[in-house]
Amino acid sequence: MSVHMTTPRTKENVLHYFSRSKPKSKINTVTLLKYLVEGKGLDFSEAVNADGADAWCVACKLNRVTYLNYFLSAEAGRPKSV
Repeated sequence: MSVHMTTPRTKENVLHYFSRSKPKSKINTVTLLKYLVEGKGLDFSEAVNADGADAWCVACKLNRVTYLNYFLSAEAGRPKSV
């Protein structure tokens, strides 16, 4: 099963669902985020759900600071296109 898959009805990927959850362990959460984003190439701003929200928007709406901090640091480390 690919981490890039989305659900047929809601069009959400694993990061949408992950961003909704409350992290129990910051270290484990960041480790899993790194695996999904850096290891598997899942883009947190690429897939949008049926409401037009990406994983970043979901984390913002729910004030999931751990996810937002990771997304910001991952975005800062990406090479910028010219």
